Amino acid sequence: MLRVVTDAVSAEGGALLLAESGGDHPGACPARTVSVRYISKMNDNFGELKGRIRKLNELLSAEPDRILGNLEFARAVSQAQRLVRDGDRTREPSQVLRAAVEKAELLGRAIR
Repeated sequence: MLRVVTDAVSAEGGALLLAESGGDHPGACPARTVSVRYISKMNDNFGELKGRIRKLNELLSAEPDRILGNLEFARAVSQAQRLVRDGDRTREPSQVLRAAVEKAELLGRAIR
């Protein structure tokens, strides 16, 4: 059974998702466990950076030889993707993330 409960503490308007697990199958624990997961909204600027990285990735994968011919560009795109993946989507993007995306864009302009 799932219930969505509005989180009163969150300033971003996220929701707290409660999921009860336990079952009717043999050997199931009679006590029910509750797992808690926080669902939040993505920051607009973070979403914009993700879109820019998506375009760079399309440019990189447009031609099969482009990756091997431009390793520095491929590494810059990979680093930007890694920073986006590990970043906090609810806050403003960090300066390191912005610099990585700008570096990848600069290298991408050079190969066009």
